[in-house]
Amino acid sequence: VPNIMIDDIAPVLGQYGDLEAWWVVDSSNNKLIKFSLDGKPLAQLQDPDYSQLFRVEVGIGGHLFVADKGNRRIYIYDSDGNFIGEQNWEGSGMAVVGKEDNLYRLIYFNEENRYILVTTDVNGKVIKSKALDVEMLNPELWWVDDLKGEAVITYIPLTAFDGDIKRNDLEDLIANEGFEGDLEIIRVGLDGTVKARAKFPAPFVMNRYIEHMDFEDIYIGKCNYLDAPKGNFEIIPYKMP
Repeated sequence: VPNIMIDDIAPVLGQYGDLEAWWVVDSSNNKLIKFSLDGKPLAQLQDPDYSQLFRVEVGIGGHLFVADKGNRRIYIYDSDGNFIGEQNWEGSGMAVVGKEDNLYRLIYFNEENRYILVTTDVNGKVIKSKALDVEMLNPELWWVDDLKGEAVITYIPLTAFDGDIKRNDLEDLIANEGFEGDLEIIRVGLDGTVKARAKFPAPFVMNRYIEHMDFEDIYIGKCNYLDAPKGNFEIIPYKMP
């Protein structure tokens, strides 16, 4: 398929965990394409309501979750590509967990002045929610490990800026100029308590920059797009705190 720009990919796994296909976010044409393992297009999803497709996840139950940064929505489809519904999204990552493909999101509550980790089913019914006792800017929820009962989140620490700047002004500054400093990464329990944290050297201007294999072998991207076409892109192992 010519002239595509890949913003994100998600594996489609079979009943026994074997890799069957890939869903790809094609941001240049604002659509999703499903590819076979040998690179042949199998299906595609495109909707005139799509604005800025940004992330895609496939649950082990087969549901497809498509995050649209422009519309601030997560669109949900069944394994046959039939539209089920949508849920609001703040651009702060997502995780799909369990056989029922429950969706985890971060939602900021002004009244609480903190982020809430919210769990819903594919139809949008809230299963549980928990406030996180962490001050953070631009958080990204990457995955949830049910066995350990924890989530992995990266974010910009408030300590990276002058303490006199208000949160809204900081968010505008980051949106306009980006952020090139170190992020922080945390492992936070589903009870809201932080288990561990560390500085995190995220690459500059990259959508999905951390991934795992069975929650144990962690890899991150290493690059700086401002150096292109010089410089290298590497995938390197990372030790979680």
